[in-house]
Amino acid sequence: LRAASLKYPEHHLTQLHLGAILLEDSFFDQAIAALIRAHQLEPQNIPSIELLAHALDSAGRLDEALGYYQQVISTDPYNRRATHFLARKGFTDGQRLFLEGNHEQAFACWSSTFKSHQTAFLADKIVVNGFASLIKSFSKETPLAEHLNDYRTAIATAEARLCAAHTLFTR
Repeated sequence: LRAASLKYPEHHLTQLHLGAILLEDSFFDQAIAALIRAHQLEPQNIPSIELLAHALDSAGRLDEALGYYQQVISTDPYNRRATHFLARKGFTDGQRLFLEGNHEQAFACWSSTFKSHQTAFLADKIVVNGFASLIKSFSKETPLAEHLNDYRTAIATAEARLCAAHTLFTR
């Protein structure tokens, strides 16, 4: 495939497949280079954009990945990988704000993230458990208690759906 890539550098699918193989083998820099080339050849191709975003995410280049995932979401608002990334980013941004003592901003960030990416939360037990443990760490006397009721309901609903899906798919 590398030979084909060199022989046909203007062939979008060759670059895309080379990038996918390199990504699977964790050759992130080479994968990103091939996927950038594929994106340059067909800038509107959503699978190319999504794979490039995934490669950047895997390489830890989250700010760059964010821009590409946002392009994917603008065309495909239910894209699983993109919504999962944005949900995870919103959750970690909220954690950072919370640890900095900006509790109101943290809850606003989490609320916005949850509302925007509910499907990703429902599909991701780790994120659901993260929210659940965060909520359980507060007592009822917390001044932020009014925010927590929304999360308790959302978590209970999400956990119930996850359990139902698990039961359905493990029969």
